[in-house]
Amino acid sequence: LISDLMLRFGKELDESVAVVQSRCDEDEFKVYREAVGLIMGEMLIKIMNPLYEKHPEIKPKGLK
Repeated sequence: LISDLMLRFGKELDESVAVVQSRCDEDEFKVYREAVGLIMGEMLIKIMNPLYEKHPEIKPKGLK
């Protein structure tokens, strides 16, 4: 399912932020974190929200 794929991508992107924070300097970390935030926002707005609006039955419980 696309929903599962997007959730997995989001989880992996979120985890990658911690990796970058532990291995890069503060400036690189901030740039990376901002880029990940933009990607995750686009995934939510352009893919997940429309998908869940059309198919609310696949929206994971607990996801607002």
